[in-house]
Amino acid sequence: MITLRTEGKRSEEALRAASAYARNLIEASLDPLVTISAEGKITDVNEASVRVTGVPSAQLIGTDFSACFTEPEKARESYRRVFSEGFVRDYPLAIRHVSGRVTDVLFNAAVYRDEQGRTLGVLATARDITERKRSEEALKASEKRFRDIADNAQEWIWEVDAEGKYTYASQVVEKILGYTPEEILQKHFYDLFHPEDREALKAAALAAFAAKQPFWEFINRNVHKNGQTIWLATSGLPLLDDKGNLLGYRGADTDITERKRSEAEREKLQAQLIQARKMELVGQLAGGVAHDFNNILTVILGNADNALARLTEQDPMHKRMREIKSAAERSANLTRQLLAFARKQTIDPKVLDLNDTVLGMLEMLRWLIGEDIDLVWLPGHDLWKVRVDPSQMDQILANLSVNARDAIKGVGKVTIETANRVLDDAFCAEHAGSVPGEYVLLALSDTGVGMSNEVLKHVFEPFFTTKGLGRGTGLGLATVYGIVKQNEGFINARSEPGAGTTLEIYLPRYVGEEAETSGMPAVAQSMTG
Repeated sequence: MITLRTEGKRSEEALRAASAYARNLIEASLDPLVTISAEGKITDVNEASVRVTGVPSAQLIGTDFSACFTEPEKARESYRRVFSEGFVRDYPLAIRHVSGRVTDVLFNAAVYRDEQGRTLGVLATARDITERKRSEEALKASEKRFRDIADNAQEWIWEVDAEGKYTYASQVVEKILGYTPEEILQKHFYDLFHPEDREALKAAALAAFAAKQPFWEFINRNVHKNGQTIWLATSGLPLLDDKGNLLGYRGADTDITERKRSEAEREKLQAQLIQARKMELVGQLAGGVAHDFNNILTVILGNADNALARLTEQDPMHKRMREIKSAAERSANLTRQLLAFARKQTIDPKVLDLNDTVLGMLEMLRWLIGEDIDLVWLPGHDLWKVRVDPSQMDQILANLSVNARDAIKGVGKVTIETANRVLDDAFCAEHAGSVPGEYVLLALSDTGVGMSNEVLKHVFEPFFTTKGLGRGTGLGLATVYGIVKQNEGFINARSEPGAGTTLEIYLPRYVGEEAETSGMPAVAQSMTG
């Protein structure tokens, strides 16, 4: 009997020791631990439960566990799930302290049973995630601030992965390129490059990726969703992990399309200014040379006339002197063309109706261009008057017609038309030498071989010609240019290889008293030789 009592006493002591050990573990936990009856009443708590609620353990035991939470019904729902599923994992709840302080927790609970499998209650713990939640909320707030800043910035903010695929795009991308951020996330950065530049720009960008180097003001052409070309200045910084591996890039794009247009416009205006100065200097040089040469020719012609007056036609020197005089006269004609280009020829301007002037020249122009070329005349209605020397207008029409004839290989068409034009600032910004105002347009178009942009740059320069040796002096269009400038007008040439050429002459509208003088009516004609 003594032995039995001793063994029983040892078992009770072991049980008490185990129970004390378990209690010490429970109390040592920093997280609240409670046991709850099947009816939802708290049956035991640890010290952490007292700290988080601010309620003594004696008062907690026996109360409904859901009363400790800010959302009692949500707590009871978690408890029902424990009994239906056997446990609950990381169920978000919040415990209210008696002072009003709230602790965010993840509620974990499981059913515990006796040796016979009968349910005794629920063992529950609540892990404090207040700081973690605050950190998450702070991170979300920080991300929101970043998004707000990015979406309200002028620049398009973006991120790409190591392969160059977009992982983030701010809302500004839609304003710049027309794509929504969602559409951009389906693309790689090089998908947006202009097709003509794509491979070269892609190679340059990927070289920076491979070197993990930042880049600044990377200028690139992109294609807007509507097909327009957009210029961007791109800057980016590499994103690296702890081991230095490339995760991707974060950067910004600035729309510099207007800046590029302004630069192109400045370059264009600069080129126009240089061309105008060059033409002015060439004109001054040509005028000076022509004037001096004309004086020499006057002496030659005078002496040739005197010699011819003294020689009989039978004299062998008579024929040679005639040839000298003929050569001097041809040279004098060249000097007149140079003087016209230099705007130094003597003129006698009259008030003209260009429709009358062209109509009076049509037969001669038809003869000049030949039988294989169709001449079409399209007069403008109620044409304004201009004040020009009639002989200069005849010279312009003849020179332009001969140029058109030489540009046409075989059969073709030359069209002459007139019209009233009011030119505004926008037009003049695109056409060098023009001034806003009212003008009469004289245009001549041909279906010839056309000219390249490089040829167009020099087309009005004296002695510049694309014709073969002996087929032209290169003074035809230079003369026309000089005449137009002398009459305060301007001339514009449009041409493309294989698409013919159009020369447009704008002469100022004359508004003096003689402008009311009427002329004969002009009718549209097609004259085929």
